[in-house]
Amino acid sequence: MDTNYTTKSQEAISGAMQAAAAAGNPQIEPAHLLVELLSQPDGVAAGLLAAVCPDAAAPPAAGAAPRPPPPP
Repeated sequence: MDTNYTTKSQEAISGAMQAAAAAGNPQIEPAHLLVELLSQPDGVAAGLLAAVCPDAAAPPAAGAAPRPPPPP
């Protein structure tokens, strides 16, 4: 398995780990990583979201905890 991540990928994973820890989560969830990817000012995730959904709200701030899923 190749684990040579780009700098932006490493930053997103690190930020997701910090966000998960700050929220008291014992593991990183996809939402943590998505928040970090969308918060990168020159990352591709925000551009892809804007291309698919131009009316999307501004990306959340880096390190912001994702909202918990709704109760079942």
